[in-house]
Amino acid sequence: MSLETGNDDTPALRIIPRDQHVISRKNISKAALRVLYRLNESGYDAFLVGGAVRDLLLGGHPKDFDVATNATPDEVKKLFRNCRLIGRRFRLAHVVFGPEIIEVATFRGTGEEDGEGDRHIVDGRIVRDNVWGTIEEDAVRRDFRVNALYYDISDFSVRDYVGGMQDVEDRVLHLIGDPATRYREDPVRMLRAVRLAAKLGFRIDAAASAPFSGGKWMDMEPAMAPDGAFLVFASNRPPQPDGAALDGAYEGKAQPGRGGNLWRVDRIDGGWATPVRLPEAINDGTSVYAPAVAKDGSVYFMKPDAATGHFRLYASRYSQGRYQMAQPLPFSDGRISDCDPAIAPDQSFIVFSSDRPPSTDTDSMIFLAFATAHGWSRPQPLGITGTEARLSPDGATLYFSAADRRVHRFDLDGWLKRHATRE
Repeated sequence: MSLETGNDDTPALRIIPRDQHVISRKNISKAALRVLYRLNESGYDAFLVGGAVRDLLLGGHPKDFDVATNATPDEVKKLFRNCRLIGRRFRLAHVVFGPEIIEVATFRGTGEEDGEGDRHIVDGRIVRDNVWGTIEEDAVRRDFRVNALYYDISDFSVRDYVGGMQDVEDRVLHLIGDPATRYREDPVRMLRAVRLAAKLGFRIDAAASAPFSGGKWMDMEPAMAPDGAFLVFASNRPPQPDGAALDGAYEGKAQPGRGGNLWRVDRIDGGWATPVRLPEAINDGTSVYAPAVAKDGSVYFMKPDAATGHFRLYASRYSQGRYQMAQPLPFSDGRISDCDPAIAPDQSFIVFSSDRPPSTDTDSMIFLAFATAHGWSRPQPLGITGTEARLSPDGATLYFSAADRRVHRFDLDGWLKRHATRE
C-alpha cells in the first residue's frame, strides 16, 4: 500500500529520540506502563500507539491508552490474568485494571484476503481483519498519519513510518494511502476525519475530504449506515441549488446560516453519489441535526420542540423504500433537551445525552433506553457526563466527547450485562 503518490510501497522510518520530543512517562497511566513493561520484559515488542501518542505530542493528557505489540492476543492473555479477549472483526486483548482498560492489539498485516490469517473483504470493505504482521505493515494499515506514531517503551523514542510527526507539527490530517480505497475499506473513516479535525483544530488535507463535501456548505455530524451502503449527514445546504445557507436555532437562540437539514449520499461503484435531501417527513424545519442510522435504514435525529425550543429525539422508520413521518420518542417530551442519539443497529436500545436529572447545570449526562414490547423503557443514566455519543460497529463500546474536549470510550457491553433492565 502506498503512502502518498503510489510510487513508494516501503515506509520510511524516522526515529525521534527522547530528547527531541515531549512525551514523558509521568503523563502515561500506570496501567499502560505496566502492560508495556511486562510485554517488553517478556521478549515482545511493545509500543504506545494511536491517539494517546498524538495527544501527548500535542501537550494533552489522554484518558485512554492503546498498546501495539507483536504478541498475539492469546500470548497477551497468558501474560495477564486480568485480560479478556474481545471482538470478531478485530481480535483484541483488554487488560483490565479496575475501571481502566488498556487495549492491546497485535500488529496488523497487509496480506490479501486469500493469504494466511483471517481477513474477509465484501464489496471492498474489510469486515474481518485478523491477519498479523510487522510494525511497518501495521503503520500503513492505520487511518491517519497522526495516528500511526509509536512510542517505544524500550528506549522512549517515537517511531514514525508515515510522516505523522510532520502532520502533528503542521496540524493537518492526511489519510494513509489512497483516500478512495481507504474509505471503501472502512467508510467510517470519513466520520473519524470530521470528528478528529474538529477535536484537534486540524485542517483536513484536500485529498482526504469526502468527495461530495467540497467546503461550500457546512456539512457535519455524519452517520454511516451499519452496512456502509450510505451516509446521512446534517448540513446547512438549501433545498434549492441556488438558495442561501439555512438559518437555524439552537436551544431557542437564532443561528444565522447554521441551520440543519438531513441529507443522504449513497455509495456507488466504490465512490459516492450526489447527496439527496431527505423528505419533509424528516426535514420539516431548519434545525434538524444529529442523525443516527439503524440497520433497516430508519433514521433517528434531534430537532427543537415547537413550544419549548428544547431538543427532542425523533425517529423516521424506513419501510418499503420510503421514510415514514417522523415521530417523537415518547420519553423525549421537550421539557428538557435530549440530544445526539446513537441507535443500536437492531434498534434494541438508544443512547443519547440529556440535561435531565441527575445531570448538573453545567454538564449533560449520557442515558440509555431500551426498546421493549410496549415501547421505550425509562432512560437510565450510564453514570458518565458528555455529549455526541457514538457506538462502535459491534455496539460494544461507546465513544463520546467530554468537557475536556477529548474523546473518551465507555465499556457499553459490560454495562449492558450488568444493567439489562428493560422496564
